[in-house]
Amino acid sequence: MAGTCIWLTGLPSSGKTTIANALAERFALEDIKHDVLDGDVLRSMYTKSLGFSKEDRIENGKTVSFLVSKIVKHEGVAIVSLISPYKQMRDHARSLVEAEGGTFIEVFVDAPVDTCIERDVKGLYKKALSGEIKNFTGVDDPYEVPENPDIHLKTNQSSVTECVSTVFAFACYAGKFPLSSKPRALFIGRWQPFHNGHDYIIRQKLDEGKPVLIAVRDTPIDEANPFSVKERMDMIRAAYVGEDVQVISIPDIESVNIGRNVGYAVNEYKVPEDIKGISATQIRKALESKDFVTISGLVPSGITEYLKRKCNVV
Repeated sequence: MAGTCIWLTGLPSSGKTTIANALAERFALEDIKHDVLDGDVLRSMYTKSLGFSKEDRIENGKTVSFLVSKIVKHEGVAIVSLISPYKQMRDHARSLVEAEGGTFIEVFVDAPVDTCIERDVKGLYKKALSGEIKNFTGVDDPYEVPENPDIHLKTNQSSVTECVSTVFAFACYAGKFPLSSKPRALFIGRWQPFHNGHDYIIRQKLDEGKPVLIAVRDTPIDEANPFSVKERMDMIRAAYVGEDVQVISIPDIESVNIGRNVGYAVNEYKVPEDIKGISATQIRKALESKDFVTISGLVPSGITEYLKRKCNVV
């Protein structure tokens, strides 16, 4: 089985490298072999002689595409952070990856030019706008916006954690690469929303040094179940950033059934009295009034921040 290329394209300072490095951390957690190919680093090592004309950019893209195709050929995950402003460049990369039997995931890392200028710690936009730098993408050199990217990230609206979750989930649930085969402690629930009572139970296993798998039931959205599967998966990931927790979705279930001597333990945990009374209904009511003082005492901090962003609360 060949590997996968996750190709992050976008304007300078749109967030490509930040997301690429965060993705690499996520793959490392899953013991998935991967490489990050950053455009600036590759230029400094392999294509120093190339400039920034359209012809040189395309030639640089060909070099990166070739390297990526060889990683994919050997079942690795290649995470590419490259402006790649022309459709021709991205199509060439896709053709080489797919020729090796691999999967190419085009990720458009989108941010308004004004946002990119604010983030530009190197001051390159300022130099380009003053004419000191020529052929700068987004100023005097065009960026051909992907017409139909596999993933469209708006980094001025979503956090790095949310962007990583989106890309990882797309690749994972589309069967793009194998997940770690190490045994995990399984927890199944609706998590509408996830709160400190849930977190307490899950941390019993994490504190034992056991990796965890959290399964989110795909329940219909209604008054008692207001969050989509994706929203619940994202909020759980926000609660366990950097921890060995994998989140998946499963169809809704009628029951959980086991036989005798099944080869794994079945555990029941009781939560302490001070968090025993927390209920998802209580949190949903607090959300209606945007009472984040109450909410912050009921859910993990990562989920508080996730819910604030969802409710547009600064």
